[in-house]
Amino acid sequence: MNKSQNKRRTGNAFEQTAGAWLETKGYTIVEYNHRNKAGELDIIARDASGSLVFCEVKYRASGSCGTPEEAVDLRKQRRISMAALWYYMENDIPLERGCRFDVIAVREDGDIRHYQNAFPFRK
Repeated sequence: MNKSQNKRRTGNAFEQTAGAWLETKGYTIVEYNHRNKAGELDIIARDASGSLVFCEVKYRASGSCGTPEEAVDLRKQRRISMAALWYYMENDIPLERGCRFDVIAVREDGDIRHYQNAFPFRK
């Protein structure tokens, strides 16, 4: 297995962990790893109110490269926003319906931090 495949496998495992954690908080998982022309959305969920939530999951084995949440920079936020817009278009969801962008940071020790409304829609 090459390094890229190993990173993808690790990423999938932590996305599943984050999804299971969200479910314990009352979220319903709509989809994992949605891909479209604009990018990838790690987790698409609905919260208890029924709002659509796009969750970016980040994992770091150590703090040497910064915290997981710091990895969701402006460039990444734009990519996620555009992928979410494509998701709306693909599924005929009215834009007025709104959504939220969350970040879930997973640390090596198993600590999970959930940042609701982590960033606004970015063009």
